[in-house]
Amino acid sequence: MRGLVPVLMATMLAIWGPGAALAWPGPQILRTDDPAVPGAVEVLSDTPNALTWSRAQAGRLGGWRYRLYPDGSAVVMPDGDAQAQPLRMDCIRGAACRIWSGTRLVTRIPATGSPRPTVPDTADGEALARHLALWVLAGSGSQPRATVPMVDAIAPRPAAPARRHRDHPAPPLARDGYRLTMLPAAFLPCRGTACTAPLRLPPVFDQAQRPRTTCAVTAGVALSTQGEGGPGPGRVTLGCGAPLSDRVTLNLGVTARGGAGRNPDLSYALTWRATDRLSLSYASRPIRMDGSWSGLLDGRLRAELTLPRIPLPAGRGADCRMRVTLPDPTRDALVLSCGLRLTERLSLGLSAHAYASGVQRPWDPDYTYSATWKVTDRLRIGYGNYAANRFPWNRGDGPGAGLRDGTLSLTYDLSF
Repeated sequence: MRGLVPVLMATMLAIWGPGAALAWPGPQILRTDDPAVPGAVEVLSDTPNALTWSRAQAGRLGGWRYRLYPDGSAVVMPDGDAQAQPLRMDCIRGAACRIWSGTRLVTRIPATGSPRPTVPDTADGEALARHLALWVLAGSGSQPRATVPMVDAIAPRPAAPARRHRDHPAPPLARDGYRLTMLPAAFLPCRGTACTAPLRLPPVFDQAQRPRTTCAVTAGVALSTQGEGGPGPGRVTLGCGAPLSDRVTLNLGVTARGGAGRNPDLSYALTWRATDRLSLSYASRPIRMDGSWSGLLDGRLRAELTLPRIPLPAGRGADCRMRVTLPDPTRDALVLSCGLRLTERLSLGLSAHAYASGVQRPWDPDYTYSATWKVTDRLRIGYGNYAANRFPWNRGDGPGAGLRDGTLSLTYDLSF
């Protein structure tokens, strides 16, 4: 376990450090007791650390409900359909709000100094998120700059143009038959004794357009070790994902395992969302961080297709995906995985694997299963069994031992 101690200490510092330096998880830009829609209420909860808000505003509108936090972030989800993909919002007052569906940016709403919006009579999820964004940004920002008229190159020249002082040159006009837009006055070069204010240039980066990075710290332990009766060695994983663009996402993970002489492993995955249902990804195998960096370019290219939702009783539904390895789909398993949220807190996962003849190895499973219990919005407890689970007609040489081959895990989510 000596190799695990530094990683555990670093993880504790990463989680505790920001909370020790800040009194709150982020800037407070709104009052949660000021309702954004009629009937909204402030909800208070006990929070064990400084990374989670202890209060929020909860409300409903048009069959959708939301939670709005003091820093302007919010979660919007259907009222009564816990399996649907929620919309998330983050805001920087005076700049803009962004609405996300998973890692996909749905829209960006700039701050224009407008007053608070009127509450719509009916709204879907995106309309409710837009209303919340306009409500958070109300009174901040500035009106958009008026459009500067175009200058026509072939316009007749005035008979007696006014003489301009040489210290104030005229803005650039159209020449050689082109139509050019005059530069806004705030960005024109300024010379002469009458100019005292420094030249102001537009910002290079918009703070509201920075990529949203999400991370998770997971501590897990195997319930049993092959050939032994006790639990297996523990491990700690720090995984982060960030959208590089509207369609490209990068995921990185570092895993440290217990045991003497064990070095952490690094893994990465790059995903391109070709359409709303089809994505391509390149995922590496675990890369040894022992100086050799073996496995750095030893990865797999895969295609994943999101299938139509399978309706189930009581208004529930199963979300399924199918994954194949490219360019040769017979090189690895064809995987069908499904997820089902039974309650607000309990979710189940199941996957089935199909192999071409002679491809399945003794440790390759026919199926896997998992369960997750959401303790809070950030903390989850999970069980997963990804061992050599086999169907009765395909036992193989080393079938799994059932539930005892699973792993218990504790996960804490972070976002930046």
